[in-house]
Amino acid sequence: MVLTMVILSILQTQQLHNYLIQRQAQVLRNNRAELTYVVNRYESGRISLPMLSNRVTAFEKRFDIYVTLVDPRGTIIRRGQNTSLTEINSLIGKVLNEGVTPTGNGGTEIVTSKDVTFSIPLIEKEQMRGIAIVKAPVKVSSLYAQAFGSVFLSVLIALGIAMVATYFISRYLTKPLKDLTKAAGRIARGDFSNRVQVTTSDEIGQLAVAFNDMMYRLEELEGVRRDFIASVSHELRSPLTSIRGFVQGMLDKVIPEDEKEHYLTLTIKETQRLNRLIDQLLDAARIDSGNFMLDKERVDILQVIRHVLKTMEPSIREKCQHFQVDLPERPIIGLVDPDRLEQIVINLVSNACQYTPEKGKISFSLRVHHDKAEFYVSDTGEGISKEDLPHIWDRFFKADRSRTNKKVGTGLGLSIVKNLVEAHGGHVSVESVVGLGTKFTVTLPL
Repeated sequence: MVLTMVILSILQTQQLHNYLIQRQAQVLRNNRAELTYVVNRYESGRISLPMLSNRVTAFEKRFDIYVTLVDPRGTIIRRGQNTSLTEINSLIGKVLNEGVTPTGNGGTEIVTSKDVTFSIPLIEKEQMRGIAIVKAPVKVSSLYAQAFGSVFLSVLIALGIAMVATYFISRYLTKPLKDLTKAAGRIARGDFSNRVQVTTSDEIGQLAVAFNDMMYRLEELEGVRRDFIASVSHELRSPLTSIRGFVQGMLDKVIPEDEKEHYLTLTIKETQRLNRLIDQLLDAARIDSGNFMLDKERVDILQVIRHVLKTMEPSIREKCQHFQVDLPERPIIGLVDPDRLEQIVINLVSNACQYTPEKGKISFSLRVHHDKAEFYVSDTGEGISKEDLPHIWDRFFKADRSRTNKKVGTGLGLSIVKNLVEAHGGHVSVESVVGLGTKFTVTLPL
């Protein structure tokens, strides 16, 4: 930008310089009649050389120039100051050689850094009466100095404006980035509470929106992580405490011999509970890492489900819950992983059993519909609110937030069910009404 301004200024200065020269020459040409008159009177003997010189001196002072007069033969009548013979002879020769038009146009000029010397043919009645060699001082250096002074001042002003504009623009552009940097530092320290202020809709503004969304999700994940650690700690501590108490009681002989078998049975149940929790954690880790694989084979889905339900029926009856099963008589052959199918059924039925009160009803039904196996698990429990319903598939979703005031489970069961069903190419859905119960529907391709 600065270089462009300098170049433009030089070009404009040169144009101004040429304009001044041409203007001064034109003014003198317009006033050459006075010089022509003086030369004619001198040539006719009416005035002497001193009188001619006085007239020309007055003319010089009026226009701030130096005038040399030459007769038509090329003889110098009067020589102006600061005008060299070389310049005079050069200009006389060009005029005499090139000639002039009847209107008196013609002549040439010699331009130096300090002045311009040009010839003015003196014409009367279409005849050349003489030649005026005019040296006009042109303060070119002063002109250039003024031009460069103006350029320098303009450059300083432009640079000042540019620096001020750059400062404010850079602050405007970098402030969101600095805010993002500070927010990233807060995230590194575990603080997810503050959000980046979004002031623009450009790429930086979009980045700030995405960053805020990330902070919101990280804050949610951090809350989930804390809840999960607290829940898993509780789930692990409870059976371990029971097992430790039972074993310690036997070692201290606090538990009578005739009750040891009962407490050993309770200990086995607690270890089974620990195994289920650990299996769920391992499944969740495999799903996250992408190492989760299904071992599919052609099996009788009806037989697999019937076996699982028979195994779970005693625990359901133990809670005085009514268990209604509706299974078809004909086999249902499908390509599934039998172990994972058992896990799906166990998780859904256990979930229904867990949240259904005593004397409540749990129903399970299986059918084939459009080359797909569909089974339903419904209960008459407390139901799930509309607000919590979309979140029940989220990992570590707390059971106490959706269906009970008791903190039960780790919130992994339904998340694992959804992943297992979708891994089979199937679909799982849920319907629930608070106070009436919940119904899960699983569809698996055969």
